[in-house]
Amino acid sequence: MGSGGRFINRLFFLLLTGTTFLDVHAGLDGSRIGNFITRSRSLIKILKAEYPAVTSRGQQQEPQHHPHHHHQQQQQQQGLLSLQMDLQTFRTSDAFAGNETYSHGADLSVSDPAELKTFDRDICFTEDLGCFSTQWGPMSHLNTLPVSPEEVDVKYLLYTNESRVSPLIVKTTDVLILMQNTSFKADKPIKFIIHGYMDSGYSGWINDMRDALLDEAEKEIFLNYDSTMNIFAVDWEKGAHFRNYVQSAANSELVGRVLAHFISQLVDNGVKLDDIHIIGFSLGAQVSGHAANWLKHERNDSLVGRITGLEPAAPLFVGRNYPEDTHLDASDAKFVDILHTNGQPLWLGGQGAFIDTGHVDFYPNGGLAQPGCRNLFIGAILDLFTGQDGRNCNHRRAYHYFTESIKSHREKNCRFVSFPCPNLEDFATDFVGSSACFSCGESGCGEMGYFADKAAGRGKQYLLTHGKARTQLSNFCGEMYRLTVYQPETSNDHLPGHLSLTFLEKSAVDNETLGTYTISSKASGASGRNGAKISSIILLPAHHQFDELPALIGFKADGVRQSGSSLASFYLQGLELESEKLHLRYYLCVAAPEPILSGTQVRKLLRTTPCS
Repeated sequence: MGSGGRFINRLFFLLLTGTTFLDVHAGLDGSRIGNFITRSRSLIKILKAEYPAVTSRGQQQEPQHHPHHHHQQQQQQQGLLSLQMDLQTFRTSDAFAGNETYSHGADLSVSDPAELKTFDRDICFTEDLGCFSTQWGPMSHLNTLPVSPEEVDVKYLLYTNESRVSPLIVKTTDVLILMQNTSFKADKPIKFIIHGYMDSGYSGWINDMRDALLDEAEKEIFLNYDSTMNIFAVDWEKGAHFRNYVQSAANSELVGRVLAHFISQLVDNGVKLDDIHIIGFSLGAQVSGHAANWLKHERNDSLVGRITGLEPAAPLFVGRNYPEDTHLDASDAKFVDILHTNGQPLWLGGQGAFIDTGHVDFYPNGGLAQPGCRNLFIGAILDLFTGQDGRNCNHRRAYHYFTESIKSHREKNCRFVSFPCPNLEDFATDFVGSSACFSCGESGCGEMGYFADKAAGRGKQYLLTHGKARTQLSNFCGEMYRLTVYQPETSNDHLPGHLSLTFLEKSAVDNETLGTYTISSKASGASGRNGAKISSIILLPAHHQFDELPALIGFKADGVRQSGSSLASFYLQGLELESEKLHLRYYLCVAAPEPILSGTQVRKLLRTTPCS
């Protein structure tokens, strides 16, 4: 047996070991152990697809790398070793979590197939849905066919400004009934929100997004715009709740075709394709791509107006040899915007596709992981199996960002402004550290979220967000500023250490802070009018503009360093804080270089008046 086969067998043995541990210590019944084994097989199939060089005997392939993945080749080798170690600590009690939390009263009695349908070569349903095969088609690489439309049981939950709480539930065959319902407005914008794996159309995040969208529509009505909105939550819970992820991935193509046929019927009854906006999360984003492909098939390459992909699922959708049209891309709508929040390799917990597939692709915080989220393989796999919101907040931040982009624009006048950075290789160094991309450039700045289509930015776009805890659901939006600290050119003044800068809310009581930031005191090597400079991008909370901004500036030298009888100092020549979006600058003007002793702070006042 080759090393790849031994790796897979060892992986499966470790998974079974975890099951045996729980069987003894938690008294699990045989059916739950069987469920876990089914999930383990699904995981192993995903790993085989994602890491063929490790899991295939005698096949060594060069992995594809995104420019962001600094030293990723070495990381993958180390990560696959740590994966084996991590699995030894795998506890399956959470993986056994039932579907009761997510069923919302629905009958989820659909049983998983004992084995994947690897011996079924093709299957045909109605003429409207066509045929599926394990030999051709977007998902043929799975060697798994979708279950029947009756088993998946796709439903559409219609919400409008007139019916926010109690939706009208319709099926694909109910279009004529829908057209006769007074709450549905065929001449108004339509939003389809599609959930992902182990989720449902009744999920809390969908309700939050629905409310934000309807509030936005009501705001426009208040401003004398006739802008009511139709929102459909696409519920394919029975097709997404297979414990075997591979089966749910296969079902996604069927759900996409069902949705496409529903949209086609709406168009036949007066709905405009330009008015349709599909918003899909994770596996739901890939459903939207399948829907677009089938709609093109049904209606001579017709396209909906917009598709938003919130962290499109990567496992089994993005790979070396997958067929065309396997994943959502820019050809699927007139405008496709993608949010990437969890693009790390699978063994580090990544679940999102980390490739540029839209007209605009947003990479908040670099797109690999999000602030406040833990980055663990086991947590991500449990999330993949259980759908619990706290498991992989990196992945789920995408829909929180999108929902907040609607609210913060209206409530806080805060927008998720983004910047192009075409030559970026490492986010922390090239975007945050050097601040070289703090300009809209020729391609223009973008705006991540709901208003992405209104901004000029296209291609790759980067930005910072707030984030403190994995359970955080809001308050991610802030204002990006370029911080530039000037120091004298004299080389012996450039001591190794770190600067801390705390900005204060001027109107607040007790010096409430806007944020504290730590940057290296090492100059970038570039020089400005005041001398050598240190630059960094920082994120402040959305706040009112003032003529003055108080700040506490401190310095801490690395190690113990003295100059004569005095402690080492950082010599401050000046400081600027610049907002590209607000067209606002704050200045700290210093007549002569001012020392800041190591371990001390000084209070300064930045003003909007330029230094003379």
